[in-house]
Amino acid sequence: MNRREFIINTTAAAIALMSVDFVHTQSGREISRPIEKSIKAHFGAGFQLHSHKVEQEIIFAVVEHLENRYLITSIDSIEWTIISSSIS
Repeated sequence: MNRREFIINTTAAAIALMSVDFVHTQSGREISRPIEKSIKAHFGAGFQLHSHKVEQEIIFAVVEHLENRYLITSIDSIEWTIISSSIS
């Protein structure tokens, strides 16, 4: 198992173990921490989470890397897909 697989697996386990009550009682920053870790595990440490929202169990997030913004989405917080980017 390489480093990337380890990070993805540990992030997935942490998210799976997190109870729903815990998520609803914590501040917005503490809720986004597992999402930010998952994004960095998938894309790399240079990506920074700007905002996120959850709609119908799908996570939408806006991230930035080297002054370029990306709209990404995930169903399971493990696999992320780039929907759009600021790169022309």
